[in-house]
Amino acid sequence: MNMSTRRLKFRPAISISVAYYTAFIALGLVVASLGPTLNRLADNTQSDMSQISYLFTAKALGFILGSLIGGYIYDRIPGHPIMAGTFILIALGLAFVPTISVLWLLILTMFLIGIVVGAADVGGNTLLVWLHGEKVEPYMNGLHFFFGLGAALSPVIFAQMLRLTGDITWGYWTIGLLTFPVSFWLLRLPSPDRPKKTDDTTSGSVDAYLLGLIIILFFLFVSAEVSLGGWIATYVFRSNLADEASAADLTFAFWAALTIGRLLSIPMAMRINVKYILGADLFLCLIGAGLIMVWPKTLAVIWLGTGIFGLGVASMFPIGISITEKYLTVSGRITSLLFVGGALGGMFTPWLIGQLFGTYGPISAIWIVLAVVTGAIGVYILLMLKM
Repeated sequence: MNMSTRRLKFRPAISISVAYYTAFIALGLVVASLGPTLNRLADNTQSDMSQISYLFTAKALGFILGSLIGGYIYDRIPGHPIMAGTFILIALGLAFVPTISVLWLLILTMFLIGIVVGAADVGGNTLLVWLHGEKVEPYMNGLHFFFGLGAALSPVIFAQMLRLTGDITWGYWTIGLLTFPVSFWLLRLPSPDRPKKTDDTTSGSVDAYLLGLIIILFFLFVSAEVSLGGWIATYVFRSNLADEASAADLTFAFWAALTIGRLLSIPMAMRINVKYILGADLFLCLIGAGLIMVWPKTLAVIWLGTGIFGLGVASMFPIGISITEKYLTVSGRITSLLFVGGALGGMFTPWLIGQLFGTYGPISAIWIVLAVVTGAIGVYILLMLKM
């Protein structure tokens, strides 16, 4: 009887986890779509780099709003119908992106896509923690591995569509079509129940200093990931080191390395304390960005540095979630605060790169990424002292 009960509990948990993994493949496809298409979207709207960089800002602002709304809703309403609705809206939004020729309308569309992406992202992370509880670490790394897999496939789709059609339209439409089935799968599965724990944010027991450090780290993690992942293709293209399709291939290298790093982090998280993995991650990011800074015109070194950076940044985000689960009670509200911190990084830093890109040249992107990594190392030291 006990064995039968365990099997009944185990099988739905695995089925739901697989559904989340599939959803995050789709989410990765969506999130990584902006970087390899930035130049073409600028051409479509007759915009320069400083103007088109507002797409990052709009998407991140939408993500912040979606994270806050999602964190509130998931604490009160079963999560799967909400997540299903977000993926339907994402697919519809993507269908319009390549057809828009007016910058303000494209910015508005990216803002709306950001809202539903934020709600879906918070939902997947929160519900997975509720599903697995204290055993969530390997599942969380798995979730973000599949996100990385989707993000790695996104530039491949666009590179092939550029080679086949000379346009990005079918790339966006293909990704939009791939997100649709996720909605129907989620609707068929029961939503995890919220843990019966006191919400730290309302009980007053939350360690505000620790939570603040983790939020700052999320700001810096996402700054590093989105800045290099979003601008590296434009960096080599504007530096006349590669054509548009080859530049998209470099974006693939970044996300492929990130995906491999997340795959490796799954068994590592079972054997090594996550705080040591995080320290190694930051060291790899420093090496990767440093290589590009020292040899900014050598394409082979840029590929190598991009790959090392992707490996380094890979497990930072899921490790941040795991640390939060270990030291704080994870609620939809706390998860949304972490995601807001990350979204602010994903909004501000890529925007700053866009503002400096035209004035100081492509190398300004690498300087900013190096500064972000250095700041993350400083906050990591403070976090280790606290822990």
